[in-house]
Amino acid sequence: MPCDTLVVGGGAAGLMAAIAAVDRGDRVTLLEKNDRLGRKILISGNGRCNLMNTDSDLAHFHDADTGFARRALEAFTVEDTLAFFHDLGIDTRVEKRGRVFPASNQATSLVRLLEDRAQRTGVRIVYSADASDLVKSEGYSVTTADGQTFDADRVIMTTGGTSAPSIGGSDDGIRLVCALGHRSTSFYPGLVPLETERSTLHKLQGVRAMVSAEALVDGKVVKQDEWEILFRYYGLSGLIILNLSEAVAPFTEGGNVSIRINFFPGMDADTLEEKLRGRWNRHPHRSAAFSFTGLLPDKIPPVLLPLLNIPSDRPAAGITQEDGRRIAEGLTAWDVRVLDTRPFAEAEVMVGGIVTDDIDPRSLESRISPGLYLAGEMLNVHADLGGFNFQWAWSSGWIAGQGA
Repeated sequence: MPCDTLVVGGGAAGLMAAIAAVDRGDRVTLLEKNDRLGRKILISGNGRCNLMNTDSDLAHFHDADTGFARRALEAFTVEDTLAFFHDLGIDTRVEKRGRVFPASNQATSLVRLLEDRAQRTGVRIVYSADASDLVKSEGYSVTTADGQTFDADRVIMTTGGTSAPSIGGSDDGIRLVCALGHRSTSFYPGLVPLETERSTLHKLQGVRAMVSAEALVDGKVVKQDEWEILFRYYGLSGLIILNLSEAVAPFTEGGNVSIRINFFPGMDADTLEEKLRGRWNRHPHRSAAFSFTGLLPDKIPPVLLPLLNIPSDRPAAGITQEDGRRIAEGLTAWDVRVLDTRPFAEAEVMVGGIVTDDIDPRSLESRISPGLYLAGEMLNVHADLGGFNFQWAWSSGWIAGQGA
């Protein structure tokens, strides 16, 4: 069947691109390598799908050219996205930090309604169609692994990146585009837990705490946040670590990378020291570890205090001024050296992708191969945790579909 626009990849960006293109009157075919659409949507947010964020601050989006992502995000805004999904039939609920979820709490709701919208408006969807070759002649031809060939005047590539390889994440689409003359950066896992130097911190496996933290590269703070941390046997995880990880991922090989944790967000060492001294004076019989009961999860003090040369069982009455200062400074600026990220299998996004210098930010059309459009994760654009990467997928997919 002939088509005007061929969309390769049936994830968030691909579905949005197909819908936007068919809305402009194109005959659209969508190729999806899996046997169902939106596999990454379905697993996001533990099956709930944090589909976007109400915060439209462009500082949440990261690219090599800070003006590139802005064009798409301003052309299809947060308000446009909310209106689109409400029209689709998705009621939404806003949670902490502006994170938006379907009211059903089911990612399947989102995928089913997107698929319904695409099919109802005439998008032809071909499942189990794994694109293995992309050729440009007068138009474009895409050949799949099982030997099918699809011809179109224009192609929108939305094949994603290397994150979540268990559900099809790969650099296959990126390699096809590079064969036409495009360039790509190196790839790194993003929004991913971090492996740290081995220490007695592994004893905190499974402990969660609300903290503030800074990511440092060569001693310079590159990102900071306040959220939940989760200690793991290999190092650090939790929402705050996932969000900080994108800033340090490219520097873990050979770089001096660390995470500085403040277990008392909003307090500096002076304020904490004064607070603790008051507790020790009121309850001098309590042990150093027990004196933190009600302030920190119970497992943390017995592990951290000995690392500060404070015996956990030392009575509060025996904590000297020097001891108190050391405790306050340690617990408000605890440095943990990062050795590596966890693998792509545990990453929510890929950091890196197709270099955006060769893409028109107004339409996302290739400047190297006219008629070729790119959107979503395969471009060198990524965002913070909290629905911002989905916003990039919706916005870039819409612009590419309209442009095509």
